[in-house]
Amino acid sequence: MEHEQSTKFEKFTWKVENFSKYNTDVDVYSEPFIIGGYPWKIIFNQSAYEVGDISVYLSAVETANMSNGWSRHVKFNLFVVNQIDNNESSIEEKKYALGRVLYFLKTRKMKDMNDIACKELQIFWEELGHFGFDLTWLEPHVQSALGMKRFLEKLKEVEKLKDNEALLELEIMRMKAKMVALEINLHAVKDLLEAEEFEGIWTLN
Repeated sequence: MEHEQSTKFEKFTWKVENFSKYNTDVDVYSEPFIIGGYPWKIIFNQSAYEVGDISVYLSAVETANMSNGWSRHVKFNLFVVNQIDNNESSIEEKKYALGRVLYFLKTRKMKDMNDIACKELQIFWEELGHFGFDLTWLEPHVQSALGMKRFLEKLKEVEKLKDNEALLELEIMRMKAKMVALEINLHAVKDLLEAEEFEGIWTLN
């Protein structure tokens, strides 16, 4: 779940115990939870008209601080897993979970792989693992993307070293120029001293 003013991805897990005991068309609420600084809850009910169907949705928790017409725009995903048999989880959700990882890998660029992006991909990857897919073909790509952050950090370190090396070379060039100037001054002083010494000898004679 992402807040509209933040790219931070946060996760809340609600485990429903004794699912079959709940009556149809009766809303069941999760415990309130805080994400993005606001309180939320998840609600589900079983349809009385379509056997086996459930409705799941996100709802804001009303508080005394909320003004009339309060609203927030958020990006969120609801992910349902059958705790008894993963194979019974819906095909649509399997496809969605897989598509979410593939879309992430396709659209994110190397420079985008910061802490937040890595955490988001890690959550997507862990949730996809619940479905029991054979993911050996995909895992190297995911691990490569997750390792991109460290690669970028090393790249920055190398670039910093190169910058430092360039600065060092400039400093060496400045020092060499100073040495040349000092040598010229030294020769000038030496010539001056020799000239004064010669003039003194000439005067004595």
